Amino acid sequence: MRKRKQEKIFKAGMKVGAAPFQNKYEQVAQELRKTSTHMNEITRNQKKAGKITEQLIDGAQLNHQELKKHDDMLKKQEKSASKYKRKVQNLELMMPSVSAICQVCGHPMGSYQLVCSSCGAISKNFPYELADFDIKEKCISEVEDLSQTVRASNTKDDDWLYPELDEKFKKMKKIQKIASKAMKDKGEENAPVYRKIFGLSQKFFADYKKRRIEIAVVGTVKAGKSSLINALIGSRLASVDPTPETSILVKYRTTEEGNYLKISFYTQTQWNALWNTTKSATVFQSEYKRLEADNIKYDYLDQPQKYITCSSEELSNLMMEWSSSEAPKHFFVKEIEVGYQSNTMPHDVFLVDTPGLSDPVQYRSNITRKYIKNADWILACITGENLSCQPEFNFLSKVIANKGNDVSKIFVVATKKDMLTNEAGEKKVKEFLIRLGELYDNESMAVSRFSFIAAEMHLMTLQVLNGIDLEKEDKKKFKKALLEIDEDLEFSDVNTKSDEILKYAGVNELFHKIDKFVLQNKRKYIIDVITNDYISCMKVINDNASIYLDDTKQFLKQLTENREYEKDQIEELEQGNADLEELLVKVKEVRNKLEREIKANSDLYKNM
Repeated sequence: MRKRKQEKIFKAGMKVGAAPFQNKYEQVAQELRKTSTHMNEITRNQKKAGKITEQLIDGAQLNHQELKKHDDMLKKQEKSASKYKRKVQNLELMMPSVSAICQVCGHPMGSYQLVCSSCGAISKNFPYELADFDIKEKCISEVEDLSQTVRASNTKDDDWLYPELDEKFKKMKKIQKIASKAMKDKGEENAPVYRKIFGLSQKFFADYKKRRIEIAVVGTVKAGKSSLINALIGSRLASVDPTPETSILVKYRTTEEGNYLKISFYTQTQWNALWNTTKSATVFQSEYKRLEADNIKYDYLDQPQKYITCSSEELSNLMMEWSSSEAPKHFFVKEIEVGYQSNTMPHDVFLVDTPGLSDPVQYRSNITRKYIKNADWILACITGENLSCQPEFNFLSKVIANKGNDVSKIFVVATKKDMLTNEAGEKKVKEFLIRLGELYDNESMAVSRFSFIAAEMHLMTLQVLNGIDLEKEDKKKFKKALLEIDEDLEFSDVNTKSDEILKYAGVNELFHKIDKFVLQNKRKYIIDVITNDYISCMKVINDNASIYLDDTKQFLKQLTENREYEKDQIEELEQGNADLEELLVKVKEVRNKLEREIKANSDLYKNM
């Protein structure tokens, strides 16, 4: 009984004593479950953090590579900027400025020059780094060529007659040689500026060498050009009855060496150009067919110049042989130069009888325009009967325009004075000079450049004085003209009253004007012409130099803009570099923080 009671008490005691342990067990189990959940979460976070760390590390590596790439680019841009900086400095040095002198001759030199333009000496100091432009070897080679060209150009021709133009002469020789070499090196089609400069230099030396004055005689159809030329020369050389379709360019001069003809023929190319302008020249076409000229054209086209010497008696006949409208070969004659042995005019004055401005053959009209433009002086012939007519003023306006409006070089010659009465002639001249003064915009110059002449009367008077009989028809005309001078004047009075007759004819007065305005100032005039050639050439050089300088300035501006643009790029790269450096620092901080948390969690897990 007692034993059962003790067992009952023991069981009850055990039951009471085990209860706290049961509660503790449940608490521990609950804590373990919580810890397990936390550890699982930490493990997940560790894996997640590991992945993030790996991504950050990979990203950092990529950023590091990108940073290195940008750093390399930055260095490259800095190098390029430095190179452009040097080029800019060199270009600034190349800008024209006189800042040095030649050590050999003391002539001023530009800071960019390597060769003295005066003596040809080569500078020992290069003003800029040629290596930056990859032209060092080429530049040195061309410098040697240029130096030799300058030295060779300093020699003076033995026949140079104008010491006041020595410096211009030497400079033009240099310019011509340099332009010639440039055309040879580049090819004429690739060097239009050098070709133009070379052409101007050729004109300079051509004007210096010819040392003669060309007076172009122009006029409307039947204006009396040939009679005027004959009167000035003093002999009937020019045919006075050519049709307008058979005009040939003829140059007349006096000479001491004897009489001659120089006959030049058209080339095939020139003839084709002329023929293409004859479609509306009906008289030309009909005469060409009538004379069957086409059968002989290849006997003359492309033939060399023909030079014929002759006596004074033969000269007129030879002129007719080559220029007569009845001679088929005259169609193919481009130009004739006539040398007449006489002292009536200076031997270096050429009277150029041109085809008319109104020539139906356009090619020949163009020749006239060319001679008006290039001739030293102009004799513009108009008929006295048409002095006040508008077509005459239209013609003079064309002549003035073709001469570049330089009216000072244009003599207006009214011909056929003997076809008018004195009263009618005086009235027409008075009216004409008023209008001519307006056209010249200078009344006194208009008066000084105007002459009213009777060329045929002048020639017939000279014939009578020289004992040469006049043709019946000419004698009849001459007697009629004498009555205009004095109604009592007879043919038999010519020898005794020749001065009065020649004064009326007016040719001597015209010659006096030519002598006053042209011949007496010949040397000054030729020097002025040569100087104007020089100025024209220098203008072309300076104009094109300005263009090239503007191009250089534009290039320099572009370089500067590029440099500024690259500077901005460099600043952007530097800013990007700084941002990458800052990002890398932050990545490292995050990585370190994650590593510390992972380590702490690992230690906690181990202790549990």
